Formats: sequence, structure tokens, C-alpha cells
Amino acid sequence: NPLPGLAPVAMQQGRYVAGAIRAKIAGKNFEPFRYRDKGQMATIGRRRAVLQAGNLRFGGFFAWAAWLFVHIYYLI
Repeated sequence: NPLPGLAPVAMQQGRYVAGAIRAKIAGKNFEPFRYRDKGQMATIGRRRAVLQAGNLRFGGFFAWAAWLFVHIYYLI
């Protein structure tokens, strides 16, 4: 099935391919690739953002605060 052209998809595919190559070299079997959607976040202005994770969707300041926390977490 087609997947969205987003960085999280490419990152998961890269990890999968690396593991598949290691498994192939070791003569082991590996599971087919399965994308795990963790949701999406985007800033849309000063102290405003949108957030979507599963059925949860909201925007505004609280979405921006969540985006800021996740952004700093991954920077560290």
C-alpha cells in the first residue's frame, strides 16, 4: 500500500531495511515492513499549532505546547 511521503515513514523504512539486511546476512527471516503512524504536528503561527494522533485532533496553544515539548525532546 502507498505510504505518505513524510520523514517519519522514511526513518522507519531505513531502520527496517538495515535490520532486514542484517537478518539476510545472518540467514534469518524477517517480518514484512509495517508503518506505525505516531501522528502529525505542525506549527501554524505564533504559539499556535495543529496536532493529530489517532482520533485525537486539536489546535491552538495547547497543540503548540505539545509540539514544543516533542520538538525539544527529540533535539536532546
